Amino acid sequence: MASSSKSSEISEKRIENAQKDTEQLSDDEYPPGLARKTIRHVDFRMLPLLGLLYAVALIDRTNLGIARIAGMEKDLKLFVGDRYSIASCLYFIPYILLQLPSNVVLRKLGARTWLTICVGGWGVAQLGMGFVPQWGYLVLCRVFLGIFEAGFFPALVFIITTWYKRHEVQKRLAFFYLFSIFIGGFSSIFAYALTLIAPRGGLNGWQWIFIIEGIITIFLGLLTFLFVPDFPDKNRFLTTEQTKVSRVHVVMNEF
Repeated sequence: MASSSKSSEISEKRIENAQKDTEQLSDDEYPPGLARKTIRHVDFRMLPLLGLLYAVALIDRTNLGIARIAGMEKDLKLFVGDRYSIASCLYFIPYILLQLPSNVVLRKLGARTWLTICVGGWGVAQLGMGFVPQWGYLVLCRVFLGIFEAGFFPALVFIITTWYKRHEVQKRLAFFYLFSIFIGGFSSIFAYALTLIAPRGGLNGWQWIFIIEGIITIFLGLLTFLFVPDFPDKNRFLTTEQTKVSRVHVVMNEF
């Protein structure tokens, strides 16, 4: 109850501040097109990184089949019984079950922190898949992959909704889908290129797929923490004037 009351007070304070900004916006003379310029600035700052994260999330959850063809099935004896099917499907159990609970953590930690934890966590899980000695450890890494990816999309949508109006959110999510499809089209080619690194380091080609893609994901998690703000009023890349415009742009849509 106390946590809910505190969250309500914070929301009311943000709306009150936005109303004050709205009054100021109506009185002050701002350059024409400032709102459009501000939104474009936000687009260039937020969408490429978040879109790339969404594309990488799809690639990381589906590259198991590519690694299988690249020799993982033989090395980990996944041809025995239903081992491959088990490793593949167990990812979805925590991914489905933890979607809603992740929203509770999201509210407590904040979108940027939770998004960074999710991206970094599944990057570590992906990296660990490159060093598994047997199929049981592969299954464990897949479970952790599902755990951390479960909280990713809710956090992504939450951040988008704090910067854009309702109809603008739909366009941005459509961009994520299209961008992920485009990037995903090159994922097999990229994975094949990674297999050519073998036998360097005494590792096989399928291991390099997980290792390199895991490192890339962890790096993107770091960029997320550095460049993705929770709310417009916490950003460091807009001017004071643009920040007021962005806050009013979103909050007034709720009235």
